[in-house]
Amino acid sequence: MNSSDAFNQDSGLFRIDLEDFSEEKITDSYSTGAFGEPTYTTNNDFIGMIGSTLPYQTVNQFGVFAYNVMEKSMVQLTEKLDQQVSDFAVSDTKATTSNPLLQWSKRQNCFYTLVSLEGRVSLFSMTLNGTIKELNSKSQHVTDFTLNPKKNELLACVSTAQIPSQLIKIDLDTLQQEELKIIDEVYKGKSFSSYKKIEYQAADGGRVPGFIVPPTDFITGKKYPLVVNIHGGPYAMHADTFHHEVQLLAAQGYFVLLVNPRGSFGYGQQHLNGVVGRYGQEDYTDILTAVDGVIEAIEEIDVGRLFVTGGSYGGFMVNWIISHTNRFKAAITQRSMSNFVSMLGTSDIGYHFFVEENDADILNPERLWEKSPLAYVKNVETPVLIMQSEQDYRCPMEQAEQWFRALKYLKKEARFVRFNHADHELSRSGLPNLRQVRLQEMIDWLKKYDQN
Repeated sequence: MNSSDAFNQDSGLFRIDLEDFSEEKITDSYSTGAFGEPTYTTNNDFIGMIGSTLPYQTVNQFGVFAYNVMEKSMVQLTEKLDQQVSDFAVSDTKATTSNPLLQWSKRQNCFYTLVSLEGRVSLFSMTLNGTIKELNSKSQHVTDFTLNPKKNELLACVSTAQIPSQLIKIDLDTLQQEELKIIDEVYKGKSFSSYKKIEYQAADGGRVPGFIVPPTDFITGKKYPLVVNIHGGPYAMHADTFHHEVQLLAAQGYFVLLVNPRGSFGYGQQHLNGVVGRYGQEDYTDILTAVDGVIEAIEEIDVGRLFVTGGSYGGFMVNWIISHTNRFKAAITQRSMSNFVSMLGTSDIGYHFFVEENDADILNPERLWEKSPLAYVKNVETPVLIMQSEQDYRCPMEQAEQWFRALKYLKKEARFVRFNHADHELSRSGLPNLRQVRLQEMIDWLKKYDQN
């Protein structure tokens, strides 16, 4: 990191001699970038790492690099892999990981890591000569893994739409997988909905991928409501993983639409770049394109019973959607953003996020206001439930307060629920009793307006 410039967000990797404590910056060949997860190869000839050589911005994908200790040179092993290295799948039941994201195998002479792509999180191997291989192309979410030090195999924790977590063993010679059914009894007698991949084409030719989740007790020919569930980030990815909130909505009789619009990981850098400086543009039309697509494809979706919810960036998008269209019967906005002018000075994400995301700073408040849902609040006709956490410093309470006050001033239908002892992570790792209250508030709000 450039210590002489407090506004420089770049970072590097250093080797420290534990005898004389001398330092060597091994990423010094790059003038910009962000790096982490250092991992030595067996003979300490190379140091693997995960990072990017581009100036640090949340939109930039990370790859795997290897530093040659003797030659003091660096090579990117994932130069031809246009995907995000690491796990960016959206879930509210993911267990805490305990193993390094980048691991070296002496037996296979390669690194192993996780990659988020095409709605799944997979294990990849990467050799020092640049050979890349996906170990498991199944539609699933690998959350953690560890190499067996005595056998040529690894163990991985895997989640699917219908199973929160299970162990699998992968033979690294044959790549054959074996499910270790040690917790099957937990799921006996329980029903879960399945995910179906969808993809549509945007008006400009861009991809609009995602998943449609049917009601758990789906009956052909019966009409059901649809909930659009928008992920945060925007740099995240809906994936074929267990998501309790989604399964709860499906169990309540809703189709759930999970879209990965512009700005989502898993579909390459160009897909990510499509949201930068363009909040509320193609990301907005991508979501509506997916809504139109599933309505046309699935006759059981009741077009008069459409709902929308989302958190963080997803909450911003809910606010934006209901201030630009009235096609949804009700909305739920969570840990949302409504006014970028004030948020620039109150969010713990820092000034740089707004400069990068909206190409504007405090000297250009007109641009920040143009991208703020609050500027269009007079257009809102959709009843909206607002939920925000008191200790959320990423999307501060003032964002919800401004949105609620404006709606009430204009005599719009709105309910405001505030959670104390909760932060930005309420839906994922908050107190269990508060998570239960949050989900019940959601269901109650949807049922209130879900009239045939």
